[in-house]
Amino acid sequence: MAESISTFATFTYLFSMFVINIAFIVHWYSLRSELGGYWKSSGLIVAIAFGLQLPTFTQPLAEPLTLIMFTLVFGCFKLYVTSGVGLHYVSLIHGAAVCDKSLDANLRTQISELFILEKKGWLAVVSASVLFLVVFSFGLFWVTGATTSKALLELGDTEAEVSMLIVICVVFALAFAEEIIFRLGLQNWLTYSWGNSNRAHYSAISFSSFIWMLGHVGMMDPDWAKFLQIFLIGLLLGFMNRKYGVLACIVTHCLFNVLVVLIEWTQVFPL
Repeated sequence: MAESISTFATFTYLFSMFVINIAFIVHWYSLRSELGGYWKSSGLIVAIAFGLQLPTFTQPLAEPLTLIMFTLVFGCFKLYVTSGVGLHYVSLIHGAAVCDKSLDANLRTQISELFILEKKGWLAVVSASVLFLVVFSFGLFWVTGATTSKALLELGDTEAEVSMLIVICVVFALAFAEEIIFRLGLQNWLTYSWGNSNRAHYSAISFSSFIWMLGHVGMMDPDWAKFLQIFLIGLLLGFMNRKYGVLACIVTHCLFNVLVVLIEWTQVFPL
């Protein structure tokens, strides 16, 4: 039964992401004249994502170089398209972190407000959120008796020594890409498409959190404990994205990932 649910969740996630990626590409192409002003912000996002993955190339390659390069190029293209479409819809729904499309403005608008947090109290919100998510996650896994799945342990079973720097770069890269795709891209696109009402915001946050949740199948035993953790984290990040913008989500997600890795690395709370 559990295996069937995992298979269904995996298929649903892969199919949903295929449809979403196609939709983003179609939107990006059809709106290419309007998205011209976002190329600097999208380029910066791609550069950051690429830079976070560079340290991993110091490790022995587990896959053919051609496949790795194709995956990397496709991933960067996906982030470029998703961020452009996401920024466009943020500006339409007047959400946080609206990008100024002027191409000849000063450095502030060239980098864009995507990376500028002006709302007071965001640092306290991020700090409190990270602390809450760490306590909630390990508390949930302790209560449910959840452990790292055998499949994930086997995947990470390698004779190559992996430094803490590599691990941190990987979890940073994952957090960064996921926030761009699910919060900046998917959530804002759905919010605008569904009418930009309060109900549209709540529905978009819930749906994007649900799809993001499905992408974490097979990571813990039992799966439902991981699903519950990720869905609730997704809701929190979704509401944070609506009020403070995607940068607050990126910072929260990255810090959370790093703290979890450090706790696991030091065996303070082994899973």
